[in-house]
Amino acid sequence: IGMVCLDDLIVERAITADQVRQIVARQVLRPDRHSQTAGREDQSRDARLEQVLNRFFNLMAKHMGVSRPRADELAFHLLTLAVQRLPATGAAQLISQLPNLIQEDLLNLRAGPNKAITTETTLKDLGNQFGLEAKTAASVMEGFWNGLEEFTGGSRELAPGLVQTPRRLRSVLSG
Repeated sequence: IGMVCLDDLIVERAITADQVRQIVARQVLRPDRHSQTAGREDQSRDARLEQVLNRFFNLMAKHMGVSRPRADELAFHLLTLAVQRLPATGAAQLISQLPNLIQEDLLNLRAGPNKAITTETTLKDLGNQFGLEAKTAASVMEGFWNGLEEFTGGSRELAPGLVQTPRRLRSVLSG
C-alpha cells in the first residue's frame, strides 16, 4: 500500500494539465464557510499562505541580489517564462512546488513547450522589460534558479520538469 500524490499522476500522465489546474484551484479557492470557527481557520490558513509567499519572494530577493519589490516582479516574470517553456506536465510539476498564492496565475498560462524561449531570449527580455544590463540579467537569472532550488529543497525536485528543456537552458535553469 502506498500513497499517490499529484506529482506521481503528472509524471505518469494519468491526468491532464487542465485536471491539475482544477485540483489546485479547488485547494486554493475553497468556498466561503459561515461559521466563526471556519472564519478563524480561513484566517489562519490565509496567514500561512502569505507566510509561504513572503518566504519565497524573500529568498528570491536574497539570491537575485535585488530589493524585495523588484524580486517579486522579476521572479514572477521568470516563472512565467519557465512555465511557458516547459512541457505541460513539467510546468504543472514545477507549479505544484510553488506557493499556493501564485499557482493559479501560472496554471492559467498557455501550455508549453514554447521553444522560442531560450537563454538568449530570456536575457534579452530581462534587459528590455526591466532595464537590466546583460551581466546583471545573467546574475539575476542564476540567482532566481538558485533561490528556486533552495525553496523546493534541492535540484532533484526541479529536475523532472527540466528534462525536456534544451541542455544550455537547462544548465542555466538548474543553477
